[in-house]
Amino acid sequence: MGEYRKDHIEVDSTAETQLGNLAWKSRSYGKVLWRIGAPDRRAEEFRHGDDYHHWGLWFSYPDDFPDDIDFIVGQSEERRDWNYAHMIMWEEEGGWRPKLDQNTGEGEWRQPVWKIRFPVDDTIAGFAHLTIGLAGVSRDTELQIYLNGNPLVSYELISSDGCIHRSGISGFYRERILTFDASLLDIGENILSLELNVLKTPNRRTNYSFGIMYDFLQLEVEQDLTSSRTSRENALFSLYPNPTTDFLFVRLPPAITNGQLHLINMAGQTVLSSVLNENHSRIQVHALPCGIYAAVLEAKGKLYRSRVYIG
Repeated sequence: MGEYRKDHIEVDSTAETQLGNLAWKSRSYGKVLWRIGAPDRRAEEFRHGDDYHHWGLWFSYPDDFPDDIDFIVGQSEERRDWNYAHMIMWEEEGGWRPKLDQNTGEGEWRQPVWKIRFPVDDTIAGFAHLTIGLAGVSRDTELQIYLNGNPLVSYELISSDGCIHRSGISGFYRERILTFDASLLDIGENILSLELNVLKTPNRRTNYSFGIMYDFLQLEVEQDLTSSRTSRENALFSLYPNPTTDFLFVRLPPAITNGQLHLINMAGQTVLSSVLNENHSRIQVHALPCGIYAAVLEAKGKLYRSRVYIG
């Protein structure tokens, strides 16, 4: 995963350029909880990925997955249970196949939601990192990601490489990395949902399918499972009301008299930082968009984590 880059290399057309030893350490955010696919910028390992060169192959999806994809980590198989393309298609009575004549009939855009089910055995501290490698994008598409029904992020994938509707298996590679508070992971079963939407109302007769091909998806966490001591320390500071809309009270334990609170959105961006000079502080949050935020308290050389809902 990731890329290796070395700058300031001069290539002489009359001589061999010696680069010396090049050491590249693949990017890692910590412990890998699961991975679907291989990071090779292709969708070849998935269903139909080994026989993809057929125009309209994606229209076999409703026959292969009548109930949409429900992938169970540790049980499902990539070749059998994960399709090579995640597509939005026009659905009419009698099937999904496109009708390109003037008599389009009545119908609607079908937007399959793919689910990934995975277990978590214990509380996880810190942040989780979801990496999504895309092997190809067909036309203007929006990918929305949910965790246990809670919206995490929405990506607009505007640049189309034409790979899917030209019967390819790899196009212009792009990567999206989503960082979120690991406390959003439930102990027990978790469900990550991937939902596609079209960004604008298309001409149904000329744009009859939209979608993406995944290269791989991987979920990592920064730390191993937390100890009960860490869980108790995180509980020492409180945030209320939670959920909130206008302001947030922060109450510190008696042993901590000052610190700094950071609110981090689901894209991993710090959107608010506030210095706390007393045990009980009030912070204005009305300007922040609705959503789930990681709350990180920095005090006495330690980090204490929680989360807050705004909206």
